[in-house]
Amino acid sequence: MAARGLPVLEVLHLKWATTTVKAVDALVKVAPRLQLLELPAGLKAQKSWVKRGRQIL
Repeated sequence: MAARGLPVLEVLHLKWATTTVKAVDALVKVAPRLQLLELPAGLKAQKSWVKRGRQIL
């Protein structure tokens, strides 16, 4: 994934996913066009995920 990235990913809904901050961080880093990120209830948004125009729910 790191080699190719996710250049076309714009929306990522993880509301019902069992995931970690580390896993979401890896996804956000390889998705430059990500505009909407929906996180599970127990996961706190990291400062590195904030980008102008990006909505984090």
